[in-house]
Amino acid sequence: NGVNIRKENQLFDLEEDMVSGSIIRLETVNNGIILGSGLAESMGTMLNDNITVVSPGGVALQMKVVGILDTGLRELDNSRAYSSIRNSQKLMDVTGNYITNINIKLEDVEQSGVLAREFQSRFGYTAEDWKDANEGIFSVFRIQNIVTYLVIISILLVSGFGIFNILSMMIYEKMNDIAILKSIGYTDVDIRNVFLLEALIIGFLGGLLGLVIGFVISWITSIIPTNIEGFVSSEYLSINFDPLFYLLAFLFGLVATGIAGYLPAKKASKIDPINIIRSQ
Repeated sequence: NGVNIRKENQLFDLEEDMVSGSIIRLETVNNGIILGSGLAESMGTMLNDNITVVSPGGVALQMKVVGILDTGLRELDNSRAYSSIRNSQKLMDVTGNYITNINIKLEDVEQSGVLAREFQSRFGYTAEDWKDANEGIFSVFRIQNIVTYLVIISILLVSGFGIFNILSMMIYEKMNDIAILKSIGYTDVDIRNVFLLEALIIGFLGGLLGLVIGFVISWITSIIPTNIEGFVSSEYLSINFDPLFYLLAFLFGLVATGIAGYLPAKKASKIDPINIIRSQ
């Protein structure tokens, strides 16, 4: 890729991914080149080595390795190199006004599709937003998210049935207490609210405990070296600690607990104290 390295760094934060060398040397060293880490390894190339770059058209250029880049994206690191725009134009044997791509960085990435269509209609050039360009990657992530949500819903359903069974057994054991409460003036609504409140307390305390345990386990998992190799290479497992996810999980769990506790609570409110007393 022939680039203006300073602007490319503003787009993709290349400087943070440099494992050796410097992006600025691409401007200061004549015929400098930055290699992806996988590409450099496959070539047996190190920093400050001299290499010969040959274009498909047969143009050769002696270049000096001024940096090695590791983005963590394996396919990218195995195939990409950066040089100045002018050196790339020399290799392609084209004039100085020959440009193939212009990348635009947006403050709001969700506007990329709208702006891509607007730019294409206004300037007549093909414009592609980042979601369309990476559709293959996003399809994998969508499938992964669907599986994750199904697992979470399954866990909540199982826990909901557990709470339902616990409250049902508790109602059976508290028949005499329910009869006494009704005989001293408690209404059906009062009895229902007592057991519903109990279910919500279980859900609230269980949710808080689950958040703490989940955070601790996630944090421990995030500091264990995994050395993942694949489409994305990473030394550690990347975990999103966004508080919004914890809040949504807590609210979802509380709602599931409330639903699971409502039916037993309603059943308890319908108990006839006369029948209970007669059965004793």
